[in-house]
Amino acid sequence: MIRAYSLSKGKVVGKQIKGSEVPKAISSPRLTWVVASGLGKEEITALFKKTKEVPDFLIKDCTTRQRPKIEEYTGTLSIVLHGVSGGMRPDQVNLIVGKNYVLALFKENDPAIAKAEEFLSKNPASIRAMGTGYVLYGFVDAIVGNYRPVIEALENKVDAIEERVLKNPDAAQLRSIMVVKKANLSLRRNIAPAREVLHVLGRDGHELVSKKSMPYFSDAYSDMVSVYDGLETLREALSNLMEIHLSLQSNVTNKVMKTLTVVASLVLVPSLIAGVYGMNLSRLPPPAGSQYGFYLILLLMLFLMAAMLAGFKKKEWLS
Repeated sequence: MIRAYSLSKGKVVGKQIKGSEVPKAISSPRLTWVVASGLGKEEITALFKKTKEVPDFLIKDCTTRQRPKIEEYTGTLSIVLHGVSGGMRPDQVNLIVGKNYVLALFKENDPAIAKAEEFLSKNPASIRAMGTGYVLYGFVDAIVGNYRPVIEALENKVDAIEERVLKNPDAAQLRSIMVVKKANLSLRRNIAPAREVLHVLGRDGHELVSKKSMPYFSDAYSDMVSVYDGLETLREALSNLMEIHLSLQSNVTNKVMKTLTVVASLVLVPSLIAGVYGMNLSRLPPPAGSQYGFYLILLLMLFLMAAMLAGFKKKEWLS
């Protein structure tokens, strides 16, 4: 789906358009922003081929997965960010800024689209004053704002796992911890470079981004730093939780081993007595078969036990 927006009589007006109408929309002298979602590789390629304002070499950035970055071309600013929704895997968002247009390419059903549309529709005066810079900020703010609910969901998952671990640690909980750790790593891997993108916009600006809008990007950068710090705290909590899980499982194993040791010790005494008195000394060769054979075998047992204790002590198994 593709929608084009512009200012008309002090209000934001939007309408659905076809891919063939995009070149006309962004070549208009009036400030226009176009939001495209759910487009395939072939559709994006065809869209760029028809649009002279957008360089063809940006096709690769928009059709293959890229890390968050900001690149400047002649008359064009290309920004790659990763947004999140209900899933934990970040989805790529391409934002292309020209003199009088902003082209935003989203994955299908990204909640940031509705947020950006609502935000921009409520601030036509700011759009008129700051132009493409404020429109770009509207999309950036929506993308950054969607990270907080995802992190809160991860925190709730960690709390739930912690409760189960403290009650009864098992392998299923360890798998759950690893799933959350993987999601956390994926988010941190994408947010780390995204911070630099927002830092550049808020600190250095760009000829296509008005200076009046730079403080807004600085604020978005602060929000992104806060999100990253939250993920770092969550990473430490997951590491601690894994250590607790392994420690509790080790304690359970030790309890099982102690129980088995007690059972083995209880069985050992009657087994020893049965073994000693069950010997048929008359059939053993001398000296065991002699009248002192019983006592000689007891002495041999005591000698072997003493030798084993000495060996255990030497290996420090008894300390």
